[in-house]
Amino acid sequence: MERFRRGNPILSVALVLGLWWLSGCADPEGAEEAGNDPPGSSLLRVGLPSPYIQGYAQDIKGEVLQYHSPVPMIGTSLLVRSEDRVRSIAWETGAVPLSYEGQEATVALMVGIDVNAEPRRFDFRINGEDVLTLENPLSATLGDTLFWPGDRGVRGAFHVTLMDRYGDAMGFLLLTVPRGIWEPGEPMQFEVVGESAGERTWFMVFRDSLEPRIELRNAPAVLRTPQGEAQVLRLDLLTLEGGRGFHMDSPLGTVDTLTTMGHARFTLPVRVVERPEPLVVQYGLGDHSGEFSYTVVPPRRMEIFLLHHTHLDIGYTHHQDEVERIQWASLEEALRLGAASEEYPEGSRFVWNPEGIWAVESYVRAHPGEKTDRLMEGIRKGWIELDGMYAGLLTGLANEETLLHAFDAAHELSRRSGVAIESEMLSDIPGFSWGLVEALGRNGIRYLSISPRRWRRESSSTWTNSSQGSTPTISPISATTSGPTTALPIPDWRTRYGAGTTVSRPPFSGSQGPPRPSRLWRTAMGGGSPR
Repeated sequence: MERFRRGNPILSVALVLGLWWLSGCADPEGAEEAGNDPPGSSLLRVGLPSPYIQGYAQDIKGEVLQYHSPVPMIGTSLLVRSEDRVRSIAWETGAVPLSYEGQEATVALMVGIDVNAEPRRFDFRINGEDVLTLENPLSATLGDTLFWPGDRGVRGAFHVTLMDRYGDAMGFLLLTVPRGIWEPGEPMQFEVVGESAGERTWFMVFRDSLEPRIELRNAPAVLRTPQGEAQVLRLDLLTLEGGRGFHMDSPLGTVDTLTTMGHARFTLPVRVVERPEPLVVQYGLGDHSGEFSYTVVPPRRMEIFLLHHTHLDIGYTHHQDEVERIQWASLEEALRLGAASEEYPEGSRFVWNPEGIWAVESYVRAHPGEKTDRLMEGIRKGWIELDGMYAGLLTGLANEETLLHAFDAAHELSRRSGVAIESEMLSDIPGFSWGLVEALGRNGIRYLSISPRRWRRESSSTWTNSSQGSTPTISPISATTSGPTTALPIPDWRTRYGAGTTVSRPPFSGSQGPPRPSRLWRTAMGGGSPR
């Protein structure tokens, strides 16, 4: 959570496989196919009984933030800080059932809170009335339960089930609310208001109903086992009560476990099927039992090429002169690794992809003679692959001359090495001007890979003709750099890579990270060159 305090998001390391290709079917009572999941993910959800009211149904207002949670399937939240009371968050709960007869209703929410040596207060409102004050803890430990008493009998118990990498607490808030504040058949409106303290101390509520459920899906993987190939089904179990027995029995296998509050995941390897095979799954949770149908479908096989690179980010991790030295060191390490793997089989040799020409061009200027000659040799042998632009430019601020000259260094390096530079990689930039299309075309760039900062999912791939021929541009297909953000929509895709191919270039080493062959060589490369 430190990045939230700084206000500068980190580029997440994300292996974009693009392989949610499996499809399934189900039509049992109480089961539904999810509508917000990637096509072909074959996600089946089966609801389980809960004693709690759903704490989230829809947004009313507030900042939406993508971040990990104690439940891997849930990743967006409403976030409020101790900066300005005007910027609160508000949402609507699920409705209290008409048949509910209790004098108190308990609402289940999944939340996170800053663990901070300087405590801040957050006012919790229900239907416009201040009923509770949350104070961020000075310390917290996994397994803690924090109690927050309020007015009119309202009280909260926060069960910490995850401490994130920054030492901040996440888990489940069970909020007890007396009758009179709520009415049967009606939802409640919740609001959390921070202090006007100019501080970035935060509280978040995750945007999920927290309906206890089973989720079953085909996972995009085929395993090699001593008994032969097996495809993988993934079972996710979300429960809000611990100590209850869960049992599942089916041709997929058997699961027997005691539940804990929160999430549990089970991997079920099954033999690879050649045609869709329906089956029946029986399950039990405590004294509740049921069954549903599911269809296991054949996996689609794809060849994956991984492009090993680091993200060039000047000023975020280090000052510019430090970034330059780090990038130079990475070039020299990549040359060493390329030479060390020269005798390896095709597809297993080390290949490094520096992002941008800036550090390569400055290395050549600073190291004339033997080191530059060695670098040119590494480029010719394919140990180092170069992209066209000088750096990741904010193209909206550049005029035509600036855009065209952004490729000058690449032309010089191409001339010295004798290797054509035909690709460009742009990462962590919020958008690109149409002038980039013409600049790419004029400079012989045929392949464009982008990973922009934030876009909407409804965007799609686009082709635009420049005066220099057909130049690819791509409208991103993901909301952030942590999603499936990379694609190379090129005219001769099938010729260059073959049908059914996915290219992924996650920054295995993060921003300014060094070459790390162990991260790449442990991954199946599919028998082809990663470039």
